[in-house]
Amino acid sequence: MLQKQYYEIICHFNELVEKEITSFIYFLDSIKLLKTNCKLLARIQSNTIDHMIKEEKYYLYRIRRIAEQG
Repeated sequence: MLQKQYYEIICHFNELVEKEITSFIYFLDSIKLLKTNCKLLARIQSNTIDHMIKEEKYYLYRIRRIAEQG
């Protein structure tokens, strides 16, 4: 019974994390678009933003894999 509760809590946590990561990816995409269109002054390089997006997508992949294995 207790294990089921932990599993449900972890699943709920993973859902929240997925939403936050997806939101952050959207934010990074927006920054990249603004920078590409020269509407954002920033020192961050586009390849750095691409790298951050790839990392976030990897985290999403891992979270989903863990959920599938649960």
